[in-house]
Amino acid sequence: MIVGVVKEIKNNENRIGMTPACAAEYVAAGHSVLVEKNGGLSVGFLNDGDVATIIGRQDDNEITADEVAKLCGTISYEVVAPSGKERIEQA
Repeated sequence: MIVGVVKEIKNNENRIGMTPACAAEYVAAGHSVLVEKNGGLSVGFLNDGDVATIIGRQDDNEITADEVAKLCGTISYEVVAPSGKERIEQA
């Protein structure tokens, strides 16, 4: 399974949906974790590619993964594209 972790974009929201320790648990269980570049900088998590793969969004508003770890609800203009499936716009 591919898990995407995106940077929160709501005003005054600085958290990220997964800690590096949690990402390490997913990887140890055989999953891939993709983390948006600079997604955790505001809470002190560096762009460390030792556990997860650090990526930029593929387009302005898209990341490809089977599941997306996110704290705030998906904002209407964010698009989630599960791997191997059609794009699904989330409201």
